[in-house]
Amino acid sequence: MYKKICITNRHQVNSDFMRQMEKIASSDVDAIVLREDDVSENEFYELAWRVQKICQRHGLQFIVYSFPEVARKLNADGIHLPIREFRKINAEFLGQFKVIGVSAHSCAEAVEAQELGASYITFGHIFAKERMTVDLKPQRTGLIMEARKLVSVPIFAAGENRPERIMSSIDSNVNGICMMTEYAEAM
Repeated sequence: MYKKICITNRHQVNSDFMRQMEKIASSDVDAIVLREDDVSENEFYELAWRVQKICQRHGLQFIVYSFPEVARKLNADGIHLPIREFRKINAEFLGQFKVIGVSAHSCAEAVEAQELGASYITFGHIFAKERMTVDLKPQRTGLIMEARKLVSVPIFAAGENRPERIMSSIDSNVNGICMMTEYAEAM
C-alpha cells in the first residue's frame, strides 16, 4: 500500500486552517509536512506547535519544512528541505530527526539527496500545476521510474496528485504521493 503525505498551504484552505488540519489528520494521510514558508520563524513556530499537537493526537508524523531550528525546538518527527538547503545542513544536526525528507526535481538531485542522508525524497512536480509559483516543467512519471532505479530510499510523487491521477504515480513505482491542493480543498 502506498503512503500519503499532506503538504500544507494555508492560502489554499477556504476555511479555518486549524480546523482543516484536524480534518486532514482524521483522514487517510500518513504524515503532514508543514510548509508555510511565507512567515517569520516566530510565526512558523506558533503554527508548527499547534499542528504538531494535532498530529500527535492522531498518531501522524509531523514534519517541518525549511525551518530547521523550529524542527529542533519542537522535537519534530522530521525535517523536509529543498535540495539547495539540504546541502548546507550539518549531518550531525540532521541526526536528531527520525525522518529527513528532501525535494528533488531531477535524477541527479535524487541521487545526491540519498548520498547526503535523506530518508525519503519527494520528486516532482509530476503533473502540471494550475497555480505554479516556480517555473518548473512537469516531470511526468517516467522520470520517477528512472530515479527509482538509482536510489533505494522511498520516493513520493509530488505535484498535483489529484485522485484521478494517483494511479499513474503509483504505477511508476513510488512509495507514496504528496498532495497539497487536494487536502487543502477537500473534506
